[in-house]
Amino acid sequence: MKKKKILKNALMVLGSVLILISAFLALYLPITQSMNAKKSKEIYSDLKNLMPEVQNGSFDDRVNVSMSALELNGENFIGIIEIPLYETYLPVAMEWDKKSISKYPHKFTGSIYDGSIIIGGSGNKGQFDFMKNITETDSVYFTDVTGMCYSYKVSKIEVVDSVTSEGLSSKDADLVLFAKDTFGSKYTVVSCKMGK
Repeated sequence: MKKKKILKNALMVLGSVLILISAFLALYLPITQSMNAKKSKEIYSDLKNLMPEVQNGSFDDRVNVSMSALELNGENFIGIIEIPLYETYLPVAMEWDKKSISKYPHKFTGSIYDGSIIIGGSGNKGQFDFMKNITETDSVYFTDVTGMCYSYKVSKIEVVDSVTSEGLSSKDADLVLFAKDTFGSKYTVVSCKMGK
């Protein structure tokens, strides 16, 4: 009898703790996402102002495909990604950093100059949340910090369980974007081909 009472009390305490954690997360996540989205917009705006006049970019036969970067607030950025249809305007960090992926997208691997770039982001609001609605043939633009703008069309959208650089690399894509669902364990992968 005493054991049942102790078990009942323990379950009630555990239930209360879980409710408090859920309430905290319900408040914390939207506030954090909103702060990250605001900071990302500020960085995007700063990068846009620092870049030279935008020109159309195209693949060429560069020997060196490494990308230039601009440093802002201690972080190096290689450019900006824009998807006007979904009002998405984001900076792209140079170095892959899983810990700060919720703030803004990061280059996972590759280069814009040889069509091998892969950019990872978060499915959170204000970042890669457009992936819920994006469709094939939608336009995506990437402008590097030298002002060269590359235009793409979405060619393929898929949902996968995990991502690796080998799995994301494709001869059929010049730009790959990916993000993990905010509350899930799946990744959405958007492949794009260069062209207006």
